[in-house]
Amino acid sequence: LRSLAMNLRYINYDEANDEGAKIIALTSAAAGEGKTTLTYNLGIVLAELGLHVLVVDANMRKASIHELAKITNEIGLSMALSSNKPWSEFVHTGQVENLDVITAGPTPSNPVALLNSKKMRQYINEWRETYDYVLLDTPTVGITADVQSLASQVDSVILINGVERSSRNAVNHAMEVLQMTRCHLAGLVANFVTRNDEYYAYLDSSSYNQAYLPPAKTSGGKSQPQISGSV
Repeated sequence: LRSLAMNLRYINYDEANDEGAKIIALTSAAAGEGKTTLTYNLGIVLAELGLHVLVVDANMRKASIHELAKITNEIGLSMALSSNKPWSEFVHTGQVENLDVITAGPTPSNPVALLNSKKMRQYINEWRETYDYVLLDTPTVGITADVQSLASQVDSVILINGVERSSRNAVNHAMEVLQMTRCHLAGLVANFVTRNDEYYAYLDSSSYNQAYLPPAKTSGGKSQPQISGSV
């Protein structure tokens, strides 16, 4: 997590402004890949580095950030987007220094409409000016259109893959769906990797992280996956 946190600044890095992506959505190909736990704990690690961080539970169909943060979900993002109150009134603070949390709130009748609303785009722009990093926990790709609604609005998307939790076909499908949104797909994070895995010694997280990047077009028109060692 610390290695990933340090590498976030190089996603969409702008040399002129000396900063990278600030609004980052985390998603996965299937349920149970540790996406939510990773999102919240990555927020804690960034906050411990002295950065002002906001974690947003954008999974309004299956909210769970509030359980990790041990806070109420009676109010949250769904209510903020459907009311005239400012988003700041729905922020939970104090659990971890430098870390703010907006829970998902009560499940709305149409989450896609809220996530794709003008107000959501406004919130994202305001969060970009307020925080060093904003991490959005989103639903899995392919089940609903929620992620597609957000992908093109954020600076970057990170795909979480739990080792032996989803198939290669599921991961490829998730990447294809994300690419159709024309979002910036920063890479893939392998979760549940243990020291017992045969390739652990080669992919030493203390030296670099391997990231699976969007397919590149070859001269024959076919897509080939790219591997980067710098994200």
